[in-house]
Amino acid sequence: MKLTKLMLVVSLILCIGLGSGYGFKKESKADSDKEKLALKIAAMDSLLTMEESKSLPIIEKFLKSSVDPKLREKAVFILSQQRSEKALNLLLNLAKNDPSAKGRQKAIFWIGQHNNEKSYQFLADIYDNSTDLKVKTKIIFALSQQTHDKAFNKLMQIAKSGKELKLREKAIFWLGQSNNGKSYKLLAELYDNSKEIRIKSKLIFAFSQLNSEEAYQKLATIAKSDTDPKVREKAIFWIGQSNSVKSFKLLAEIYDNTKNSKIKQKIIFSLSQQNLDESYQKLAQIALKDADVKAREKAVFWIGQGHGKKSLGLLIKIYDSSSNVSLKKKAIFSISQIESSEAFNKLVSIAKTDKNTDLRKKAIFWIGQSKNPKAGKILEEIIYEK
Repeated sequence: MKLTKLMLVVSLILCIGLGSGYGFKKESKADSDKEKLALKIAAMDSLLTMEESKSLPIIEKFLKSSVDPKLREKAVFILSQQRSEKALNLLLNLAKNDPSAKGRQKAIFWIGQHNNEKSYQFLADIYDNSTDLKVKTKIIFALSQQTHDKAFNKLMQIAKSGKELKLREKAIFWLGQSNNGKSYKLLAELYDNSKEIRIKSKLIFAFSQLNSEEAYQKLATIAKSDTDPKVREKAIFWIGQSNSVKSFKLLAEIYDNTKNSKIKQKIIFSLSQQNLDESYQKLAQIALKDADVKAREKAVFWIGQGHGKKSLGLLIKIYDSSSNVSLKKKAIFSISQIESSEAFNKLVSIAKTDKNTDLRKKAIFWIGQSKNPKAGKILEEIIYEK
């Protein structure tokens, strides 16, 4: 049979493609393995819908024979969804003997979801006999998920007298998330008897998370009168996260009764985080009249960051009424952060007419950063000014 030109070209292309590895793409081993894994995971997922009496033996057999980490993790999850004594025993065995550290930690996590005496005792025993910080951290979380008194008391024991500071901090954190009515009293006792700043800081956060009047009053006491300024600052910060008139009044009271400049600055920040008219008015009062210049500067900065056009008139008033150059510079910056023609015009006025060269230079700089279409023309006018 005679071959046409077209047939010869096609034959040649096919030969080249087959000989060089191009043309028809063969399925790679990696693709094949990925598909097999996906099918195995799908089969594992289907075990979730089966009766435990049928699925559990399959999972048990698989965990004894397979070393694939992804499949083992899936198997542990399926096991965790079953609530029989046998399923729990398998989890306990994995927590002790799984070949991978991640597998043991996953088992510990799921054991914590079994809210019973047996799971608690197992977790407590591992905690007491382990030297692995990661394992201990996982156990602390697992204990925090259990609602009975023994788990709560174990967390308190760790928080009070654990050897590792990080583990004590973890226990305190989870006690702060607890709904146990005894949490506040025990954490307050721990605070009063503690000397470590890190522990006190964690306890302050825990108080801020407890939804109780006692915990709030404890924060108030720390913020007002603790002997350590850093600890007071922590309490002030968390009080400020409560966007309420009650917390505003407390912050304003502390501000008015302290001479500590750093404490004042922390309160100013906390006031700036509150979306309250009372907080804004207090910031305005500080910015206009406070005897502490650093405090006034901080107030001016935060007024410009959080209140937009609403604050422009106040910032202009502060600029025009102050003789303090440092404060005026802060006001120029805050004005520059407001995107309005009025704010831009004030910068232009300062740049062209202020008697202080440094202030004019500051205003010129921020005009250059402005998105206002007139900025280039203004700078040109200043350049060619005679």
